[in-house]
Order: sequence, then structure tokens, then C-alpha cells
Amino acid sequence: MACISWRYFILLLFSVELTYCYLTEAQIKATQKLIRRTCKTKAKITNEEELDRLPKGNWDDVSHTSRCYLHCCLSMLKVINSDGFIDLEAGMRQSAILPPERRASSEIAIDTCKDKGEGLTDKCDIAYEIAKCLYDFEPKFYLIP
Repeated sequence: MACISWRYFILLLFSVELTYCYLTEAQIKATQKLIRRTCKTKAKITNEEELDRLPKGNWDDVSHTSRCYLHCCLSMLKVINSDGFIDLEAGMRQSAILPPERRASSEIAIDTCKDKGEGLTDKCDIAYEIAKCLYDFEPKFYLIP
């Protein structure tokens, strides 16, 4: 009898371990909307035109205010540490909740961009370098709204 219970216990462990929960695309969009609204206010963005062109790949002449918006977004996405640089461990935890088709790309992008902004001291400028790197790595999966 104890043997049967043990087998069921092992089976339960495997079923829990193989169960993945991840965000749906609708949840990602809702999260992006919340982050944009929050960070737009926090960074005191008055002209959204500049923000709208970033996910389209236009990274020229980005104002300091918009760079601070990027810092806020990366903070809310929990991929940067208090110094403004990528927190690799936290970034990987966040990648784990993305849909499978986004997960691997996100993990590689975070690892690829982890050293961006080195030598800079302004958190907003560091965020700009990280965000641009993340965009350049995989534009179709760019998460910053």
C-alpha cells in the first residue's frame, strides 16, 4: 500500500513540475497599457509621438524625458536593478511567465543586452541603451509600450 501511495506522489510531482503558467497575449497587452499609463505620468511625458515611434524602430533623437520613461518601464517589467542595469536573474524569472513563443527569445535578448549602458551613470541613459538593444535583438517581441 505504501508503494502505491509513493508512486502517486511521484506522479503528482511530475505533473506540478511540468505545468507552466504564462501570460496570454491579451494579458501582455493589458500589462503594456498599464505600464505605459503609469510611466507616462511618472516621467511627465507630454508628447506621446516620441514614445509611439520607439516600437517602430525610430530611436533617433530620443529626449531625456523619454529615456526616463524607458527606465520606468524596465523597472515595472522588473528586468533592471536599483542601479538601472539588467538584473539577469530577475529578467529570467520574468521571461518564464511569457508565452513559449516569446520565452526563449526574451531570455537570449536579456542575456545579450545585460552589459548595455556600462560606463554610463544616468539611469535614464542606461535604460535607453538597454531598451534599444532589446528592440534591436527581436523587434517583433519588444515589450516596452
